[in-house]
Amino acid sequence: RQRAILLAADQFYHGTCESDKICAEGRSSEPEAKPCDDSFICDEGTSLENSLKYPCPAGFICGFGTTPDTKLEAPSGQLSHLCDEGRYCNRMISEVGNEVCPRNYICPTGTADPFEGRLANDGLLRMLPSPFSDESIHLHYLHGENFGFYCDHEMKCAASTKPSLKKRFQTSWKLPDETDSILEYLTRQQKPFSISMNEATQLEATCERDKKSHFIQQAINRNDCNCHSKFLILAAIYRLWKCTSINPLDDLGLGEPTVPSMGNGKRDFWYSDSRVHLDRQSATAMDPSMEPFGLNWGEGKVCKFLPSNNKISLTQGRIPHSRDSPIHARGIPSESKGYLEFEDVAETGNVDVRFPIRFTWQSFLVFANYFELKTSAVDEFKRERDAVAAGKRSNIDPFVFDIFKSIQLIEQYGEKLEQFAYLEATNTSSSLSIELSYVDAKNSS
Repeated sequence: RQRAILLAADQFYHGTCESDKICAEGRSSEPEAKPCDDSFICDEGTSLENSLKYPCPAGFICGFGTTPDTKLEAPSGQLSHLCDEGRYCNRMISEVGNEVCPRNYICPTGTADPFEGRLANDGLLRMLPSPFSDESIHLHYLHGENFGFYCDHEMKCAASTKPSLKKRFQTSWKLPDETDSILEYLTRQQKPFSISMNEATQLEATCERDKKSHFIQQAINRNDCNCHSKFLILAAIYRLWKCTSINPLDDLGLGEPTVPSMGNGKRDFWYSDSRVHLDRQSATAMDPSMEPFGLNWGEGKVCKFLPSNNKISLTQGRIPHSRDSPIHARGIPSESKGYLEFEDVAETGNVDVRFPIRFTWQSFLVFANYFELKTSAVDEFKRERDAVAAGKRSNIDPFVFDIFKSIQLIEQYGEKLEQFAYLEATNTSSSLSIELSYVDAKNSS
């Protein structure tokens, strides 16, 4: 994903610096190039002034000369190296960007922020299928006389760490019509070309390396995580966004998904097909220059959502509250009426649908629209998270936490959330399932 630069040999020109380099001027008579700084990512054309524009994604290690590539096949790509076990990596909260895990906290591989319990989110960033989509368990040989029962995903993750596979490469031939996002420029040759891939990297590319799904499942089994409630809160706020959004999604940076202090974020280009904006107008309002390079958008606002007797999704089904179901979203009041329809009651000015939700343990609040809820939640979450890090609080309020994380997902993925945030139908009951018949019976009585 770099453009060809055909100028003079051994000369760096202003505005043409390639990825992983900083082109600095003013230090000598000619422009000087140096590797991108540790803990930051450099896109092509990076100057000294904007070399610290894109911090490394939290939970990952970005050494000197890190490029924006999101494929693991890129040896210096931004997602190549997870933060080591026992440490946390987050340039947004640490001057060093790679710190020892604080006392009384646990930092598994890929820890982004121990104070809020955040991991790198490796699988979601690379849009991998759920590790639980194939639950078949097989007997696998490990070593010596040791065998074990593992799913295919677990075995691929384990195999990717074998030293023998890290030394082996496979060469294959591709035709020009076999397009690949990391090999686009080679297809212009209009003839077959070869590619050599490390066998360990091939397995690693299919593996959720921070094991986030595994930790979530363990937390659910221990009753430490009410993930049903988290999903239902996400569905409620997603519907609010679909109906009342008055601003484009945040112009997030190509590394850590935060709005850069200067210029445009370019995330929609480097994380192609990972975000769908509400409509074309809001997508191009975020960054008009990105329209030819990866912007995706939907069909616009929706304020009425279909009821359903056997399904709850981000856009379908009545969201249960505490009075009509033992499985409900914490903090959703009966006044919500399942968030099936929003009505604008504002006579003038911005949209006001009077969205009711429990904001903290101590307060039920009503918000006019998504922007108002987002502003309040971001400010409150930052205040509480900083208090936890300073030892002034023991934890972040769970209601604020769920609301803030829902907003983060919406800003990062938009309508793309509909493709991977949903409840699957199942014939067996477990700790991961919701019994919808109870909701249906209460709703029809």
